[in-house]
Amino acid sequence: MDNTPTNPPTNPPTDPPAEPPFEEPIKDRAPLVTNWLLGAIVAVLIALVAVLMLRDDSPTEAGQTTTTVEQAGVTDSTLVGETTTVPEGTDTTLVTDTTTSEPTTTVPVDTTVPAPTPGDTIALATVSEWIDAVAAGDADTAWDLLDPASQEGIGGRSGFDGSFTGLVEGYGAWADATDVIAYSSPVPLVEPAELFLVSWVGTVTQEGDTTNKAIAIPVTVNAQGAKVNPFARGELVEFVVPENTEPSAVFASITTLEFDIPTEAVAMAFLNGQYETNQQVQDLGNGKSRVYVTPETHMEVGASQVLSVLYFQDGFVHAEAVRFVIGEDS
Repeated sequence: MDNTPTNPPTNPPTDPPAEPPFEEPIKDRAPLVTNWLLGAIVAVLIALVAVLMLRDDSPTEAGQTTTTVEQAGVTDSTLVGETTTVPEGTDTTLVTDTTTSEPTTTVPVDTTVPAPTPGDTIALATVSEWIDAVAAGDADTAWDLLDPASQEGIGGRSGFDGSFTGLVEGYGAWADATDVIAYSSPVPLVEPAELFLVSWVGTVTQEGDTTNKAIAIPVTVNAQGAKVNPFARGELVEFVVPENTEPSAVFASITTLEFDIPTEAVAMAFLNGQYETNQQVQDLGNGKSRVYVTPETHMEVGASQVLSVLYFQDGFVHAEAVRFVIGEDS
């Protein structure tokens, strides 16, 4: 060990006394202690700066919590490498959220209407063709487009010809109807032919009166072609709610659709072209049954609604429709 004092005297004595055990003079320790303390402080400061730099530059890992600052009119999420400055005196609410390494995916809601099937398209076209033939007075074409059940139901060709003038004034008037909305609905559980229920709702002038109303016509589609079947009728459908009135009734709201059909008949209800399966039947005891349908189909306020009912009984396939409106105050 070097026993030379750190700061030796400027003029050492010529004959120094016997050397005692080494002890640094007190006056010479202060600079060493000061240098040591300064070095330690500098080292601590360097370490703190390094830690802060590592925290700012470290990537966000799965499961790391980020902070969202929410204030009036402002929402700002703090991300890695981004600083958010909140003005002094601003009241803020801190909401924590957890980030993950998995990307988030937004699945758009499908609001498109399903594309019509070939049967739907054929059924709609056949009803249009039949109505146009009736309106034009083309009895032969109108007859050929009838289903055999309707040809029989109207009394054969002679019965058809005898009723043709009334058909022109009734069904034929729909050729000039305005604001027409047409629906083609496949009827389930019908074989071997495919059966569709075509409904029209619009404004039509018949016998001098202009009204908003609806019609429903069954259409069979098979290997022999498509045929309309408006005359294979049983008893009329009696609409309870909504009522079949002219002009059409306006309801504040409707939660249950009700109509009466012959007892033992099998009914199917369609609201705006959509088959409604949620129904209950009550025997009224007078040869009639009341059907209660709770719609699952949305009814748009202010728009024309059409309830179409088709029922089967003893070989009859009967269909009727009623138009109504949900009022603005519903």
